[in-house]
Amino acid sequence: MIKIVGYFGDRGACRAYRLLYPFSRIGKHHKDKFQMHLAGYIKDDQVGKYDVAVLQRQYDPEVFHGVQIMKQNGTKLIYEIDDDLFTIPKWNPAHAELSSGRVQRGVKAFLSICDAVFVTTETLANVYRKYCKNVHVLPNSLDFDRFVPKPGVSSKKCILWQGS
Repeated sequence: MIKIVGYFGDRGACRAYRLLYPFSRIGKHHKDKFQMHLAGYIKDDQVGKYDVAVLQRQYDPEVFHGVQIMKQNGTKLIYEIDDDLFTIPKWNPAHAELSSGRVQRGVKAFLSICDAVFVTTETLANVYRKYCKNVHVLPNSLDFDRFVPKPGVSSKKCILWQGS
């Protein structure tokens, strides 16, 4: 049994689409092969407990310390991101925080220690290959078991958009 933990970096939509839904789906259909767990923080009792850690959009130095210990104990590290954190336009409300030197150094530190990076597009793969050679494109997708409209719920047809 392969034990996998996913550490989410924030409470944005990516937490659901890139960790919660895939982990739920894998756990539901492959219970005999994988044990999935989600967490917000790395705790001391988690070191050495998992074979793989998926680190979503991490840049915090305190989290990095725990990740270093996990790596030393043989945990394979995957960095998961669907944004270019190195090119944030000034009009973006997140620019002030995410363009700071602390965040930029943190992202690069995580990328340098990870065994692989998962991104959503080939454009992002090209950005992050400068920091990690083992980059894989996993496009965003919907779990249609969760999002297929139910017949008879509404006579209106709606086309919606979410994200940016």
